[in-house]
Amino acid sequence: MAITPRSFCNGPYFRSFREDFLGHMEVQRLHVFESRQAAFRKDDVLQENIILHAVQGRNQPREIVVSSSNGENGDVVAESVLRFTEVVHPDDTERFIHIPSTPRHAAAKKRWTVCLQVLPPSG
Repeated sequence: MAITPRSFCNGPYFRSFREDFLGHMEVQRLHVFESRQAAFRKDDVLQENIILHAVQGRNQPREIVVSSSNGENGDVVAESVLRFTEVVHPDDTERFIHIPSTPRHAAAKKRWTVCLQVLPPSG
């Protein structure tokens, strides 16, 4: 279990870390705070943070729980169960970790993926 900046989920700077991490740890759950001010009000946090639950192992689960909340005490937590391949695309050489933070975001991401499959490549 770790609280970590969300920035490790994408970008070239963290690519080696993501490859090593995803090769040695099985991600079970991700939690996103919709507001960094609410969750870390007293800590002067400057970037988005996530809570990450992973266990040692080399086989990613079929499904992963992605949750989100405002970060206030007693806030409602929205939860989605997603295929792991929706979070880390198997053919993504960058190993980006996509975290749709609400069920609505997950649905929009699915629609976008369908659009990309239907549209011909430009160039």
